[in-house]
Amino acid sequence: MKRFLLGLCLIWSAARAQSQPERVGGQVLFQLRPGHTPDAVLARARSHVWAAGASCTSVAEALRIWRLTAGVSTEGGAETAMLQWLRAQPEVLAAQYNHRLQHRGHPVLTAPNDSLYAQQWHHRNPSGSAADLASEQAWSITTGGLTPPGDTIVIAIIDSGVDALHEDLAPNLWRNWAEIPNDGIDNDQNGYVDDFRGWNAFAQNDQIGGVATSHGTAVSAMAGARGNNEKGIAGVNWAVKLLFVAGNGTEDVILAAFDYVLRARRRYQATGGQQGAFVVAINCSWGIDGGKPSDAPLWCAAFDSLGTAGILSVAATANLAVNVDTFGDLPTTCPSDYLISVTSLTRQNAKAADAAWGASSIDLGAYGEGIFTARPNNNYGVASGTSFAAPLVAGAIALLYAAPCGNLALMARAHPAAAALWVKEHLLSNTAPTAVLQGITVSGGRLHLFRLLQAYEDQCGACIAPFGVEAIPISRDSILIEWASVHSAASTAIRWREKGTLAWELAKVDGNNFTVGGLKPCTAYEFSLQTLCAPDTVSPWIAPVTTTTLGCCSAPQNLRVENISSTQVLLAWHPIEGASSYLVQLYHPNGLAQALMSTKEQAVLSDLSPCQTYEVSVSAFCEPDQHSASTALTFTTLGCGPCLDLAYCAAGAANAQQEWIALIQIGNWSSTPPPAHGYFDITSSGDDIPVLVRGDTLPIVLKPGYSAQTYRERFRVYVDYNGDGDFLAPGELAFEPGFAVEEAIQGVVAVPTNASVGLTRLRVLMKYFGANSSPPHPCEAFEFGQVVDLCARVEDKVQVNETSPAPRLRLFPNPAHHRLWVLWEGDTAERVHLRLFDVSGRLAWEYPLLLTAAEALALDLPVSLQGLFFVEKKTASGTSWERVWIQRP
Repeated sequence: MKRFLLGLCLIWSAARAQSQPERVGGQVLFQLRPGHTPDAVLARARSHVWAAGASCTSVAEALRIWRLTAGVSTEGGAETAMLQWLRAQPEVLAAQYNHRLQHRGHPVLTAPNDSLYAQQWHHRNPSGSAADLASEQAWSITTGGLTPPGDTIVIAIIDSGVDALHEDLAPNLWRNWAEIPNDGIDNDQNGYVDDFRGWNAFAQNDQIGGVATSHGTAVSAMAGARGNNEKGIAGVNWAVKLLFVAGNGTEDVILAAFDYVLRARRRYQATGGQQGAFVVAINCSWGIDGGKPSDAPLWCAAFDSLGTAGILSVAATANLAVNVDTFGDLPTTCPSDYLISVTSLTRQNAKAADAAWGASSIDLGAYGEGIFTARPNNNYGVASGTSFAAPLVAGAIALLYAAPCGNLALMARAHPAAAALWVKEHLLSNTAPTAVLQGITVSGGRLHLFRLLQAYEDQCGACIAPFGVEAIPISRDSILIEWASVHSAASTAIRWREKGTLAWELAKVDGNNFTVGGLKPCTAYEFSLQTLCAPDTVSPWIAPVTTTTLGCCSAPQNLRVENISSTQVLLAWHPIEGASSYLVQLYHPNGLAQALMSTKEQAVLSDLSPCQTYEVSVSAFCEPDQHSASTALTFTTLGCGPCLDLAYCAAGAANAQQEWIALIQIGNWSSTPPPAHGYFDITSSGDDIPVLVRGDTLPIVLKPGYSAQTYRERFRVYVDYNGDGDFLAPGELAFEPGFAVEEAIQGVVAVPTNASVGLTRLRVLMKYFGANSSPPHPCEAFEFGQVVDLCARVEDKVQVNETSPAPRLRLFPNPAHHRLWVLWEGDTAERVHLRLFDVSGRLAWEYPLLLTAAEALALDLPVSLQGLFFVEKKTASGTSWERVWIQRP
């Protein structure tokens, strides 16, 4: 479970540090306490640079308000130093900047001149509603590109490929200027040869066009399409650099892509910005529907590694109407504090119908339904999906670094990990509250660029408060406080109190950690910190951080399954301070099944039933009369068969919004998968699954669905007949038409007589079939289409001994030559319909006829029929199938 990060908020100044047009440079207004004059204040200020030649003028005599004007150039921001100094003087009741006023007719807006900008409603909604990012107000503060100290801000995009020549992306694509392109030498010695344009993790070169460019081009444009260039559209950032890494499809490729980005940021830090890239965010608009963090520990851990270097990862959640907290999703349920998970909204501030949610896993919403973005070959168009919401958030992170306040850049240089955590907390604390997201996301709100930047400006100041604050309970009576600081020579003031009390205790610390002792066990305490930059220059106190000393008998945390079989499970959990034992209770659907005590942080439960779902709860016992609440977990034992027990290879399409599998019909079973899911998993559909009888032949119908125009699609169906966890054995390609279609296709699936009985995996693939396309492979990631996984039950043929056998429809001879004889063995007349399908599933010939009792009829076969055919024999009593060979003499 991802936790909302507390205690990282920087409250740098009580007054808003406005951009230069909004306040008068070199001037500060202050109010004196009754009975005081400004003379003593000015006399005390003589040692400061700004005081030389300073003047003080009465503004409002009855209100005791004066204006102090610096006697030095205002270019250095003298008013900031003056304001902080005045607030520390005993005679001064309050002080503020001298702000410039604006007419209330319209807010300050900055709109780009891009030719298609009017269609980007997510920047400014033409309906006049609040369903937009308020981008134009935000752009009046910054349009992105550089940090105030001059760092080139970079967003990393990992996707299948990008159109690097697109008019709206080419100017913003990152280049590794320390590398000489195409000379076969690793010029900058970063471990990658000729990585001038970025990196292609598939091909191990810098050809970022990758395997397909449609999805990656659209995603990149949302974050950083070139703004104000009179072409196309504008991204959240007008001039940010986009470091593109071509690579998705399998986890090893993703991890290799992460590695390239991580090395680039580390190199930037190590060389003081001379090499590498100042990557602040990485966008991940792909994933695995239903995936669990336990299935991908390396992938989830990589987000922590990126975060430690200062990179926040932004991930799009599933395009499924599910709660990922229970259904699962990768990577958006990974527990990393450096991961931001995003769901999709419409232009009416409603959650997109097919976008996932999760109160613990999904952080916020952003616009992704019906947005207007770039397409390859200098084209533009409408797209939908969480894929396009996530890069708006990645772009917002980069925009924050470009705001006219250098504090964040200084934080990132000194403590990149703590700076990244502060950015995440600031982002989630400044979303726009949105009713539809309340209770189903961490923040309960949507991305709002102007709120984000305005709140940052409000906190800007010369003396930066401690950030990255952690309060760690280390015993029953002590708590360790750790923090990061930009001002290495400054001292830190720490104050603390028992939560709910008024009086603070205070300490002054040199360094970045402090242990507070003498506390009460199992008691909540508040901590606040302040930077002491100089005797008369201090930061405000940060918002209090709350934590509880050890000694509570709390419920065990991180209850998890560490090993499982069909009859046994090993459970583990985090230890509880002061706990002497733990009570483990196991429940099956009919009630309590087992109960045991454990003195360790683990327990083995045995004698379980295969393929059975259980619930287990664990509570802690501390003092003799004290026990905790319980923590519960649900699991299912193995033994369900390969379909649910084994880990199959990943497959799927990057884009299923224009075309998808609209119908799967196998025998009497059917399913209608929804659109927009490149991989759709229905393996948990209970007993409603296809039944495959060994030695039988079943009809199959597959139908593509389209959002608008039709496309040519290539289908394949694989069945893991031997139950070994893959689709590689001979005969496991169960249906292969051999050609592309635009409409429904029908055929047959012949079940091998030696197929393993039980539950197994069936995979249906539909892939867009363009020029030079190949048929879909069982473990392939492709751009357009869909992959559906489901369970099927393989059964033995039931032998029925009947005293009065049912009438039979016989075909002979087999092999047949020029004609096929049909014999009806019933004692009454019967209507019969024969249909012949070839091995690819195409209907080759059909023949309706009426047969009298015990009649044999010869049918002349078309001369075009030759080879193996599957014959569907349909009568009033049912349908049966038979293989027939047609051989020409």
